[in-house]
Amino acid sequence: MVNYHKIINNMVCIWLFLFTFRFLEKLDVLCYLLLPILLSYLTVIVFRKRYVLISFDFIFQMSLIVFFVIMYLDNWGNYHELILGEYFLYGINFAALFLAGYLIIINCKTIQLNYEMIIYACMMGSVCFVAGSFFLNFNLVNDRMVPNLWTGEYWHPTNFNSMGIYSVVGTYYLIFVQKRGIIKILGSIIAIVLSFISISTASRTNLVFLALMISIGICYDLLYVNRLRIFAFFKKRIGYIKVLILLIIVVIALFNIDYIINYFTTSALGERSKSYEGSFKLEDDPRWELANAVLESIWLYPQGNMPLFYAHNIVLDVARVAGIVPMLLMMVILMMAVLTIVSILRQNNCNREMSILIVLMTVGLLVSFMLEPVIEGRPTNFAIFCLIAGMNCAVKARTKKGDNHCARK
Repeated sequence: MVNYHKIINNMVCIWLFLFTFRFLEKLDVLCYLLLPILLSYLTVIVFRKRYVLISFDFIFQMSLIVFFVIMYLDNWGNYHELILGEYFLYGINFAALFLAGYLIIINCKTIQLNYEMIIYACMMGSVCFVAGSFFLNFNLVNDRMVPNLWTGEYWHPTNFNSMGIYSVVGTYYLIFVQKRGIIKILGSIIAIVLSFISISTASRTNLVFLALMISIGICYDLLYVNRLRIFAFFKKRIGYIKVLILLIIVVIALFNIDYIINYFTTSALGERSKSYEGSFKLEDDPRWELANAVLESIWLYPQGNMPLFYAHNIVLDVARVAGIVPMLLMMVILMMAVLTIVSILRQNNCNREMSILIVLMTVGLLVSFMLEPVIEGRPTNFAIFCLIAGMNCAVKARTKKGDNHCARK
């Protein structure tokens, strides 16, 4: 018997890979392709007369996203009529991806497997794009600027920061959660590649984000899952052989310390730190000044269109572009995402793997939203956030019903 749901789920994963891979830089075409895939999903459900659990949270969050898109595009379109159509297309996809995420999880038999496939698709697409852009154009990298893999247009490293979210979360999952050694090695290679690219493009934000997400993952695993059993955690997750390997790496590093120091001091990151003349600290980041400028102008521009640069914060950037009401809607959307994962964890029905995926993916996106412009600058990230929010909403609905398909082991 043909499993139509599995076929459509695989189509969604392929679409996500191409979307995060920025395939041929034809994201508008990919946005159009999502709609018939979603329509196929709904058609299969209707004709096979499958019961779909529709929760109040789903209706509420879907309504929030739709109202946000309408308000944002209405205000923003008053000042940017020439490219409104492009963002209208993205706006439709925000709601479509939320619905797709919900449908993927709500009736599937293997919640964890489907969740993993979505994360892996996003991770591999973003890793291939970032690594391909950097290494295939290595000789063309100029003053931190990296040529786009598809167009050759020079991109600022912050473009790659926004692509690194799925890579970092997927990397942590491969290294610290998966049990097969070859998978852990693959995760380690991806982490090394991402770190090398970040250092070579002087992207301290990406390095901080990588360290922060690994720290959050370990702390969550240690505090929530393993209940502060520190020795048991390190024994089970790391093991004696891995500790030995780590010690060997440390010894090799110590014997090559001069080479390592020279590499860092002559790298783009080292040169950038010298050019800042002592103001390379995070608290001196110009993002704070940009955010403060938007905060001071909110009441002067209640409908947006502030004559300011990106706020590097999704809430403030929405206020800058579209005004106070869309900003408030965005705050509620983000708050609902947090409340959803808190509710899932309180149900205590998810195993370690599922809870780590849910927490890291949601927290990772939220942290990224506080660092980069998202709707106007990186609409792809908010689109993926809507997909993850829909998936989390479905997980919450199923765990509330006592579903044991993701039960804690």
